[in-house]
Amino acid sequence: MGASGMFEERSLSKEYMDSPAFDARLARQSFRFIERVNRFLGGVRIVWSFVQNEASRLPAGEPLRILDVGSGSCDIPIAVSRRAIRAGIEIQFVCVERDIHAVQRARCQLDAAGDLPITLVHADIFEWMPRRPCHVAVGSMFFHHLADEQIRSLVERLVPGACKRLLVNDLVRCWPSLLGAHLLCLAESSRVRHDATLSVKRGFRGRELCDILAPLQDMQVTCDHVWPYRVRAIVEAASEHGECE
Repeated sequence: MGASGMFEERSLSKEYMDSPAFDARLARQSFRFIERVNRFLGGVRIVWSFVQNEASRLPAGEPLRILDVGSGSCDIPIAVSRRAIRAGIEIQFVCVERDIHAVQRARCQLDAAGDLPITLVHADIFEWMPRRPCHVAVGSMFFHHLADEQIRSLVERLVPGACKRLLVNDLVRCWPSLLGAHLLCLAESSRVRHDATLSVKRGFRGRELCDILAPLQDMQVTCDHVWPYRVRAIVEAASEHGECE
């Protein structure tokens, strides 16, 4: 396969993170790496910008309710919650994570962070729904783990059932992004390097997310790229009937 052909289609290979081989030791290594990437390479910034914009839509005094899917160690909800407190913006996170190792690390992170408006739920987002709809949902570094049909299935489940708007914050599939993953992982274990580079190969090019979601009815999707090498997509119900109350 030629250099350009490698990136024509999303990889179907599985990461260790999505397999029984994802043990406690690898989880610690993986989430430390992911937390650094989110902190310094735009993951937190994209969600914070989205939260600020969405909070400004609400009446004064009404907290923005955010459903965070595939939350991992909850590093982004923690960082965004701290920024919101400093900015005087009221938010409430409900973080849903299936993997027990991620949940255990998230609990430790939340205990260390103090009293933040974050509720952690150990559940599969394909099977669990909030009792009370949220205003928005966020998926950071999560959707690339899913096959195209799973992405469509989850979006249909979330919008407008659990929220009106969904932010997808994920990786761009391209050579510079792959090279960056290699360089950032030089000091990491071989399994972390495997997952980091495979994450890029499972990421999204151009308007690919829009194309994946195009078959869905009554959905409006906008996609763009955010430096460095992040894809941002916002999905919302086209009908006003999807508005959360």
